Amino acid sequence: VKLPPCPVKAADGKTVTVKLWHSLQRANEDGIKELVKRFEAANPNITIELTALGTYDALLTKWRSGLEGNG
Repeated sequence: VKLPPCPVKAADGKTVTVKLWHSLQRANEDGIKELVKRFEAANPNITIELTALGTYDALLTKWRSGLEGNG
């Protein structure tokens, strides 16, 4: 699978960090790690910070907390 280039440009060459919360497990988690690795190689100014939260309920709780400004 060929990934398209990211349309986001890091401002003035500065590094941008994107936090990605997920509940993926086993092969799916391995898959997203590989996609992140390839994305970061193609976009050196963008870093993806993966956080595995275990369950979808934990992910939903974290997401709601983030919306409220507590994440």
